Amino acid sequence: MKKIVSALALSIALSGCSGEVTIDTSSVEALNSSVREITEELPPADRQRFQAAIETLIDGRSLEVVAKELTPEINGKTAPEVIAAADAWVVAEEARLAKLERERTLSDLDGKINEYTAEIARLEKVIIEQNARVKKVLAEFSVSKPRFFWRGSGENMYPIIEFDVTNSHSEPIETVVVSAALMEEGRAEPLNEGQLRYEFPRRLQPDKTASVRFEPDVYGDWAKKELRGREDLKLSAEVANMTFVGGEELIRTYVFRGDDPVLQVENLKRRLVEAKTQRNALLEETKSSSS
Repeated sequence: MKKIVSALALSIALSGCSGEVTIDTSSVEALNSSVREITEELPPADRQRFQAAIETLIDGRSLEVVAKELTPEINGKTAPEVIAAADAWVVAEEARLAKLERERTLSDLDGKINEYTAEIARLEKVIIEQNARVKKVLAEFSVSKPRFFWRGSGENMYPIIEFDVTNSHSEPIETVVVSAALMEEGRAEPLNEGQLRYEFPRRLQPDKTASVRFEPDVYGDWAKKELRGREDLKLSAEVANMTFVGGEELIRTYVFRGDDPVLQVENLKRRLVEAKTQRNALLEETKSSSS
């Protein structure tokens, strides 16, 4: 096959001048002869274009295959018509390859969309289960007798926060985190709020109550000037988190934000939107190219 193609390439390289000679694909010999005759009669500039067109249409095939398969495209065609046929083939081939690439990309995007959708559903189920457990466990802990008051006098005054924590859960806890807010009568917004973390000297066992006492930093928010000496303020408090034996937190604090299922869902939803946008753009491109 290589010898046949090389012979054709050699015949194309010959020089001459041309009339309206056309391609004859009735046999390999006729094809070879007609190509040679057209090539010999073309001016140098057109000869190069004709040679490139023939090489494009041959596309590495033997002359027997070319004579059989390309008969509808080039039989009876003049040099300009062969060049036009090659140009049309190139355009069609580029369109075919572009279509294949779009189909491959669409398939990849469909796979990603299905993957993202399934993972979002799984993580949302995990989040719902976690929230249900958190809500149930938090309801089994209560805070009572919350107090905010001051001790000392003058420059030596310091604030005190006290409350009792009751464990009605089935497991002991080692630490508790309480959300506290200091309220003034007639005011909707708290004067101060924050979370207080307390480690029990001994684990708080089930069905037990422990008294908790905080002495906040005298330079912190709980001791700011507008609160100093006030005994009329009401403290509200509720359990926000806890640590069980072994260090497991009820509401987990993620060292790496990427491990947080809520953030994972947000990221996956963003990527899902991007994938759907790309898919829609490719579908529009496919529709435009076929119209």
